Amino acid sequence: MISNFLKQVTEIVLRKRKELGITQEMIARHLNMSTGFISNVESYKKHYNLNHINQLAILFQCSPKDLIPDQPVKD
Repeated sequence: MISNFLKQVTEIVLRKRKELGITQEMIARHLNMSTGFISNVESYKKHYNLNHINQLAILFQCSPKDLIPDQPVKD
């Protein structure tokens, strides 16, 4: 089961991805992962790790802090 914190991270990344017009395929290529993995992340079956967050921040041209919740999240 995925934590509420990781769900919020996924939602933030998904919102940012759509704002920037970036596809799952583009993220998969950038992370050297499969599109199936990205799809599983976006359906809360898997989650990004900190290295993924760093790489996504590079792709999105933002800070890694922009991809995590501002406040602690209770489960």
